[in-house]
Amino acid sequence: MCKKSPMSLSLKAVIQEADRIRFKINSGLLVDGGCGMSAIQTPAKEVWSVTEELTEQGELSPKDQEALLFMLNEATTLQLQAQKFDDFDLIHEYFLQLLEDIK
Repeated sequence: MCKKSPMSLSLKAVIQEADRIRFKINSGLLVDGGCGMSAIQTPAKEVWSVTEELTEQGELSPKDQEALLFMLNEATTLQLQAQKFDDFDLIHEYFLQLLEDIK
């Protein structure tokens, strides 16, 4: 019987999605408007959806977690380290930082 290896998520995949999100924002495909229409895909909704999709693919290796944590600003890193965080928290914070950097 063949044992399946656990699925894994790579830092490369996270960075590729960050680039895709950045492109969509810069090209106007994601609108952060105040109209309140739920059908419009906002950057925040996109970040949440992509984070869910990525974390369903598997887990980051400890090395990739450490590298991604290093990419965050110091305050966010300290906040995550002060609590028990998972890959979702880590990736979501990375994408939220991306949104702040684009503004």
